[in-house]
Amino acid sequence: MRDSDLLKIRDKAELHIATEDSVRIFLVGVQDITEEGIYIDRPIIDRSLLPSTTQGDIMLVYTRNDATYRFRTKVINEQYLGRLPVLIVEHPKELERVQRRNYFRLNITLPIEYQQRKLLELNKNAPFKTGTILDISAGGVKFSVPIAQINMLKKGDILQLKFNLPTIDKMIETEAVTLKKSIDMENESKGIIVCRYIDISPKSMEAITVHNIRYQQRYLIEARDNV
Repeated sequence: MRDSDLLKIRDKAELHIATEDSVRIFLVGVQDITEEGIYIDRPIIDRSLLPSTTQGDIMLVYTRNDATYRFRTKVINEQYLGRLPVLIVEHPKELERVQRRNYFRLNITLPIEYQQRKLLELNKNAPFKTGTILDISAGGVKFSVPIAQINMLKKGDILQLKFNLPTIDKMIETEAVTLKKSIDMENESKGIIVCRYIDISPKSMEAITVHNIRYQQRYLIEARDNV
């Protein structure tokens, strides 16, 4: 393993914490690395520090230009660096190089509701904004919004998403991290947001996959009938 592949101070990483039916993913910064361990940001949930329930195995995931790396670790201590709350986790015993998971992505037009998590934490009754899904997969979603709305977002913002799919009775609700925002080159009054889910249940992921496969099959049948 090259030194350039290892986790470094000031890197951003994903902290994965498994629950019974989902995986909570937090974007954290690496604040320090010592012989004792790796110091990472302690996540905040609903304006409170992450409870000390991470006694089991957790996973850190980070990216380099050519690949994604991950390793299992454990929290060994909690403390403050100055005024910054941090978790100290064990150094990796084994570092795994993985390729990014690819999901089938379906182009489709559907409504979506979203809100920045920090606004919801300040006001639980904050109204959701609306947008239009452009494509969707079991890993993330791309949607368009009025240009004025996109100017209020930045890369790394956590969004609460709500949307329905035609083949699913129950509304899907999940958190997602903003990966990219841009102007819609075909309609400059619109902006485009690309998100990756960070708190979605396996059942919802499966439902999206099944929905996309069904629609893909329908499109293939329609195309064949039109030949």
